[in-house]
Amino acid sequence: METESSPPQIPAQAAQAQKARRLLLRVVFLFLLINGVILYRVLQEPKPTYNGLTVAGWCKRINLGPLEPQVVNAFGPGAASLLVEVVDAKRSLLKRGWSAIWRRIPDALRKKISSLQPYDVVGARGTAVQWLIELGADGREAIPGLMHIAQHANDVYVRCSAMSALSFVGADSPEALKVLVNLLNDPDVVITDNAALRLGQMGPAAKNAVPALARYLESHPQGKPFNPITALGYIGPTASEGVPAIVRALKDPEFHANSLYALNRIGAGAGAAVPSLVPFLEHEDPRFRVLALDTLRQLGPLARPALTDLLNVRKTRIGVERVLAAVVIANIERDSRLALPILLEEFDRGGSDAGGSWQLQVPSFTRSEVASYGILSPDAAAWFLGWIPRIVASPRARFGGSTKTSIPYGQSLRTCFNRERTSRTSSTSILRCKSWLKSVLPPNQSCLR
Repeated sequence: METESSPPQIPAQAAQAQKARRLLLRVVFLFLLINGVILYRVLQEPKPTYNGLTVAGWCKRINLGPLEPQVVNAFGPGAASLLVEVVDAKRSLLKRGWSAIWRRIPDALRKKISSLQPYDVVGARGTAVQWLIELGADGREAIPGLMHIAQHANDVYVRCSAMSALSFVGADSPEALKVLVNLLNDPDVVITDNAALRLGQMGPAAKNAVPALARYLESHPQGKPFNPITALGYIGPTASEGVPAIVRALKDPEFHANSLYALNRIGAGAGAAVPSLVPFLEHEDPRFRVLALDTLRQLGPLARPALTDLLNVRKTRIGVERVLAAVVIANIERDSRLALPILLEEFDRGGSDAGGSWQLQVPSFTRSEVASYGILSPDAAAWFLGWIPRIVASPRARFGGSTKTSIPYGQSLRTCFNRERTSRTSSTSILRCKSWLKSVLPPNQSCLR
């Protein structure tokens, strides 16, 4: 009878030798790995630092907090390519595991071992995007890297971050514009909506994207084209080709706010929207009435189809709506004298305004964009009156006597530092009238645009 043979036995000395060889191989491998890392770092070009930290180090330290101007200035435009690396940083499996463990550690212990806090990739990425936005056109070296990330990164939110930065650093780049336009055809609606919004952030430089945005507006995969509507407004008057699509969206109450805001920003290019704006002069929402009036104000004689309704608004309303209606009518007729009596009455009236506020659009003090301030009817009237002396005056026409009584009110606003800066700034424009009490504009010139 055959018996099952047992496996050959390895002598004890041979087993120990085999174990020693394996240990030696591991030590050699670890030695080579460490030396490889050291050699790689030595051969790498040293990265610039400020107060002992690299660009990535500062992104980690700030972590979505306020970005200090001295840090941005210290690195200058040279930080752009390094910031792209932070935007594209990935969390390894080991880092994700340590982050999960860190969240479970008690707060008291975290404070004692704060130096071991895991690197917050998401927070650092947000800081890098904010930094690139601050650099603007000075960060143009980041454009190729950001375009690649926006198109090819695996994480949708990393792509969106890259698009956000690209719209600022690449605002004048035809290549960046082309990439964002192409992303309107991406299969992911998060990407397409983000691309639309970023095209709008490029402002007038994105005028060549208007046809693509208009098509996306009308074929939005979810029927929620909030972003393309808003983007067309951001582009401004050069987006006039997109006005018909916005007008069609205006028929849906869900898009009233976005569409009216967009038409208001397009302004002088929104002439085709006049018939659709007229019904909003009687809308129950005062914000929509003011937006419609302010859009008509920018159209000059093109707003004539709304003249009958505007005359009714001027007659029956108070406050900002009355001011704007008077200005629109004056612009239609190209005769500023038609608005003067009402502007002076509203300026003299002072006090609070039950008729709502008007959004004064002025250049931002910090960036190349528009800042918006809500001001009441006396200040709105002062703003328009203050622009009158900018045009050559005519001695043939005169202000009414109420002009003199307006000046002390303007002076009081100028010296009252408890009021909003916007109210002081706009109302003091009337003080120009002190040297211009006897003249107004010649007929047929529009001063109130």
